[in-house]
Amino acid sequence: LMIASSSLRSGLTFPQAMETISRDMYPPISEEFGRAVNEINMGYSLDSALDNIYDRVKSEDFKIAAVAISVQRQTGGNLSDILTTISDTIKERAQLKREVKSATATGRMSGLIVGLMPIAITVVLNMATPGYLDPLFTKTGRIALAIGVGLEIMGLLVIKKITTIKY
Repeated sequence: LMIASSSLRSGLTFPQAMETISRDMYPPISEEFGRAVNEINMGYSLDSALDNIYDRVKSEDFKIAAVAISVQRQTGGNLSDILTTISDTIKERAQLKREVKSATATGRMSGLIVGLMPIAITVVLNMATPGYLDPLFTKTGRIALAIGVGLEIMGLLVIKKITTIKY
């Protein structure tokens, strides 16, 4: 987006900016924009070419940019500024995503420990004292084991719900 914005500021059209991206960037983005430039040269509209890129890459960030470009073409305005704003927004979203991941790391680690601790203790007890866990495989023991597994799964789901933040 920054290359496109810079190209537009230097006086190029958006299709020319797309061609610049296809030349100057690394794959896979250069290949996608190169394919879109070819589509435009074959008669596709710019909107169709951008939609085809979205269909191939399935990036919500790209969809935002494609919609903004389409709206700008219909209503007018400074596309360079729009692309710069979208680029800054995408960078901020990525930064927020990293911060959220960092902030929830303790909770995710707790969930991992809560999930693996019973298994680890079972393995250690079985290795250290064979036969110690045999009562768990009686009728009453199986009921207790089922309740324990159910509560364990419930705890994992609660921890996952707490540490999963939608943005």
